Amino acid sequence: MWVEVVIDYWERVFPVKRKGRFWWFVKRLSFLSVFWLTSLLVYTLSGIPEAYLYHWQLHLAFFGTGLIIFGSASGFRSFIKELPEWARPVLKLDEVRFKEFFAKAERWASSLIPPLLYAFAMILMNVVTSNLLFLGGLTVLICWELALLFFMHLLSGTGIWIVVSIWLIVFQVSRQPLDLKLSSQTSRTFKPLATVSLYAAAFVFLTLSVNSVVLPPAFLLSQLFYGFFILFGVLAFLIPFYNIHLLLIRLKKSQLQRISEEAIRLIEELNGTLGQEHEENSRHQITSITARLLALHIEEKNVEEADEWPVDISFFSTIAGLGLMSGARLVIDIVTRMLL
Repeated sequence: MWVEVVIDYWERVFPVKRKGRFWWFVKRLSFLSVFWLTSLLVYTLSGIPEAYLYHWQLHLAFFGTGLIIFGSASGFRSFIKELPEWARPVLKLDEVRFKEFFAKAERWASSLIPPLLYAFAMILMNVVTSNLLFLGGLTVLICWELALLFFMHLLSGTGIWIVVSIWLIVFQVSRQPLDLKLSSQTSRTFKPLATVSLYAAAFVFLTLSVNSVVLPPAFLLSQLFYGFFILFGVLAFLIPFYNIHLLLIRLKKSQLQRISEEAIRLIEELNGTLGQEHEENSRHQITSITARLLALHIEEKNVEEADEWPVDISFFSTIAGLGLMSGARLVIDIVTRMLL
């Protein structure tokens, strides 16, 4: 993604050979600090440095959003790189379709166009609603404020696109045919998808929770829309795993039918062998058929006990908890309006 390209260039310009989370934090904080110091310089030259220094909400939003998006982009890049290795033994795709599927997913997930469109749309909305260009002309200060707002919206748009990309990737994976051996540990196979979906859900619902506190919905209609968005978010993160659930049920029925047909064939073969004279070859054949029937019985038991959901109950409880956390303030506000 573009943020990783920018940071890679920043590290080449100002190389820091030390590794570790602390130096990872220092590299990204130093990059953001350049924008912060440039803003301070512009405001100082305009004679109003205190207007910038006292705007602590802006500083918190700028550094908080920047560090969160940089961390999310780094984790997302690792997820994209590791996903094909996880999916190769799970998805029933030939080599050509498999490579095309993940090449396409990586291409649109790393695209800069959606964050750019979001940033341009937000800038246009800010200009139209605030009349920013008509208050004092196109000064250096206004130009820099627009540039800074554009960069912040570009970061926010990148975060939104990361969440959307994760959902799209998980959803597309859930629509592919599966090629795996069912067992009581099937849900562990899909743990990477569940983990990254929980991170994305946490990002969405925590953002909604913070926004509801900082910018609470003023009207009942906006509150209902906010509640619909929370409900839609919960369902959106569950739909891909419901698709995989349907695939697992079909795969389970298919394997049980195959085992049943194989068992019937072996029983008929065993009955035919028992009708023959008890020669050495027939005794070996009876032993072989009996062993295969026993193996089929064990396989049938494992398939019957196999998980039909790709995630366990903790996944559903976490998603529900995040949704309830985001909707708690909304419910309180609506009840308060109804009572008052």
